[in-house]
Amino acid sequence: MTVEQSYAAGDPLVSGHWRPNPDGTGGQDAAAGQAAVVSGRDERGAAVVLFGTEPLFRNHPKGLFPQVARALYWSAAVTGSPVTTR
Repeated sequence: MTVEQSYAAGDPLVSGHWRPNPDGTGGQDAAAGQAAVVSGRDERGAAVVLFGTEPLFRNHPKGLFPQVARALYWSAAVTGSPVTTR
C-alpha cells in the first residue's frame, strides 16, 4: 500500500468532533502522523483506495469530491476498467 495522505504530526484537527474512548485512548492525538488515505492492490490484484475519513459526509465536503473522483479514476487506470457508477 502507498500512503496518499496522512494526518499532521502535531495536533491533527483544527476543528471537528473526535472524542477519545472512555479509557482515554483513540482520540485525535492517536491519529497524529497516521495514514488517512492509502492506495494499492489487494491479494487478488484489484485496485483499492481506502479512506480513513468519511469524504462524502453530509454530501458537502469542501475539497473532498475531487479526492473521491481521483480515487475512482486511479482505480480504473490501474485496472484498465471503465469507471461506472451505480
